[in-house]
Amino acid sequence: MQRTLLAVCAASLVLASGCDTTTRAKDNPLGTAANRTETPYMRKVAVDTIREQRAKGEGANPQAVLKDIAWAFKDPPAVRAAAVDALLNDPDPAIAADAREMGRLLLPRDPSREVVNLLSRTAMERGWTEYIPALVRSAARPVPESDDATRSELVALRALGGGRSVEQIAFDVFMNPPKATDDKLDWQMRSRADAWDLLARLDVDGSKRAQLLAASNSPGDDPILAALGACRRDLRTVPLSGDELTWLASLRKPEKKDNALWWREATAAVAQVPTDVGDLRLRHIEAVRWAAAYRPQLLKSSRAELLGQIKSMLATRTMHRRVEKEGPNTGPTPSELLENRENELSWGDCLSIIVIDGAMREPQVVAAFFAQAQGDAADTTTEYGGLLAFKRGSDKSTCMCYPPRPAQRQGDERFVASDDMIAAGDLSLAHYHFHVQREKNDDYAGPSARDLDYATRFGRSCIVFTSVRRGVMNADYYQPGNTVIDLGEIAEVR
Repeated sequence: MQRTLLAVCAASLVLASGCDTTTRAKDNPLGTAANRTETPYMRKVAVDTIREQRAKGEGANPQAVLKDIAWAFKDPPAVRAAAVDALLNDPDPAIAADAREMGRLLLPRDPSREVVNLLSRTAMERGWTEYIPALVRSAARPVPESDDATRSELVALRALGGGRSVEQIAFDVFMNPPKATDDKLDWQMRSRADAWDLLARLDVDGSKRAQLLAASNSPGDDPILAALGACRRDLRTVPLSGDELTWLASLRKPEKKDNALWWREATAAVAQVPTDVGDLRLRHIEAVRWAAAYRPQLLKSSRAELLGQIKSMLATRTMHRRVEKEGPNTGPTPSELLENRENELSWGDCLSIIVIDGAMREPQVVAAFFAQAQGDAADTTTEYGGLLAFKRGSDKSTCMCYPPRPAQRQGDERFVASDDMIAAGDLSLAHYHFHVQREKNDDYAGPSARDLDYATRFGRSCIVFTSVRRGVMNADYYQPGNTVIDLGEIAEVR
């Protein structure tokens, strides 16, 4: 009996406490919702109370408080979603209309799936076709283990698209991006790049986009469409990812005189490449341009002959395979040996590997790599990286290091390419970074999953240098599509 009485008393205290807390939130819902020291549960109770009061014509105007919550990406997702929902359903038409526009601006980059799902569902149910570009931009973002058949943005796009396929919808957004909302933001280019990224996922090899471009009525004064046309005509390729499209746009900027000269040289070089070698990619073109000027026999070589050259140059090198795994991956680590990955390499990939390997082993470049690696090892806030390129008008290579800016540093096991690096990389041969956290770091000799995503996102040929012992690093080449080729050790110049 005593134990039962104690249990009843304890339960009553819990209920009373919960009741008191809820009452406190309901007595001051605006203050509780805005108070970031409150629990997520109580803040959501407060937001729900605000919504109930507004439906009854009660309570103060909540717009400022709820909008602040909606835009606070670090606030709990459930609280943010409740705030957005309350604003979208506010009885004041002006508040609801403002929330509708706010949702369109939130959607492309909102980190919360709860908010994205809410906005996608609301747009679909209410027929908000002006949300289509925002839905395309949101759908372009990768979501691990998501299913495109059921992903909320794509479900909404199919419902709002008037019978068009998602590919056609995304292509239409690319062709006719929404007008810029802020002179400081290149809104149209961002919309186009994101639409291109979604198409890259749905149209992996670019063939669908080539068909859509060929069938479209392209405005003659559109610089992006003009750049795509020139890329197909002159370089026999089209960019696959949104960031690759941005790279092409930068290459074609009329104010960049070096780029214009490079384009002319590259066009002449590509014309020397046999048409039966298969598709080229934008990342191959600098290697093609350099080879035409300094090793023209490479352009006359078949894929089999180029592979033979790579096998010969790797035959006597010491390799270091990455064994450290990431996340839940319990399967075997993919091979990095050429003999096991050669079927993944195109003619352009083989040419690029030969040219990159030669450029990165020039003595002055090796010395610079080790000096940069020493700086990286001493800096525990980030990984260092940069651009491997040829000096203009020369067959000699150089490497330029671009340590991430302070705000971009995300720890000693992650490299982030700075805006300066991307802006300077139009004519580069490859991107590179270091894994030199320890002198003997060969368990990590090779790109991480994040590194592989980087190569695919930017459409670049990449190298990672890993410290394996004093004065020695291992080099691994990797490219879009998760292909990795171990290029063996490089030793410090003594």
